[in-house]
Amino acid sequence: MCWRGFISIYVFLLFIAACLQLFRLAVWTNDSQPSAASMQDAGNLFDSTLVTAYFDIPSKHSSDDYAKWMTNLLSVQDNIIVFTDNYSRKRVLENTASTKKNIVFIQLELNKTHIAEIFNLIPDFWTRQFSIDPEQSIHRDYRLYWIWHEKTSFLKKAKDMNPYNSDFFAWIDMGYLRDRKYAGKQLITGIPRDFRANQVMMLDVSHIIPGFVGGGFIGGFADGIDRWYSLYYKIIWENRGKFIGTDQPWMRKSCEVEPDMCYLVTPRNDGGDEWFYMATFLSSQNKTT
Repeated sequence: MCWRGFISIYVFLLFIAACLQLFRLAVWTNDSQPSAASMQDAGNLFDSTLVTAYFDIPSKHSSDDYAKWMTNLLSVQDNIIVFTDNYSRKRVLENTASTKKNIVFIQLELNKTHIAEIFNLIPDFWTRQFSIDPEQSIHRDYRLYWIWHEKTSFLKKAKDMNPYNSDFFAWIDMGYLRDRKYAGKQLITGIPRDFRANQVMMLDVSHIIPGFVGGGFIGGFADGIDRWYSLYYKIIWENRGKFIGTDQPWMRKSCEVEPDMCYLVTPRNDGGDEWFYMATFLSSQNKTT
């Protein structure tokens, strides 16, 4: 009769496994598009990766400024992927917390990036772009355009690699954290419950500069990042006859072409710099409510 007891136990275990699977599906499924709610309710299943880059070229800010700011970003608890070149990597390492273990460096040269190679097929394209830049005295080097427009490609590459088996990925500028407020802390603690898997999240700065979004942060799940990647570079290419050096108006244009693509966050007047509000916003989200 012992075998009957074993069969009963086996059947019971199969029943428990089936219930657990149904529960998992209930948590992760919402009209076939996982939302932030499913991620948050899953609790410890939620994980994220920050994606950033640093290339030491002439830009709007000095190398010393970036050294100070990158120290702030590279000391958070979040998983981080950094894109950089051989020359710039040393400076990044110098400003990375010695205890930071969950960080990956991807080395590549700027002229080998997706955006550079696409438009390098057009003779003198970037030189002509720089010549019509109304802010060229501030931007100083057309390679800065490459970094701005490559953010989306960096984000997709990080998503495809996914060394930390993350669910949510967020591009964040290396200089986004201007103080030590988040040092040693988790920056992304959750995401809005109504954010959908086929969207990307960005900062709405239209009240500051009409027709712009904040280019310092782009977040999303895998489906949303893939969708954004295809749309954004399509818009850039179609408008190559105009000045496309600055990314923010073309990001906004992409959002307007597909209005359900972008989840835009309006900064609240919390006393901080509105351009960097996404740090405040995502560090205050509760992943279990």
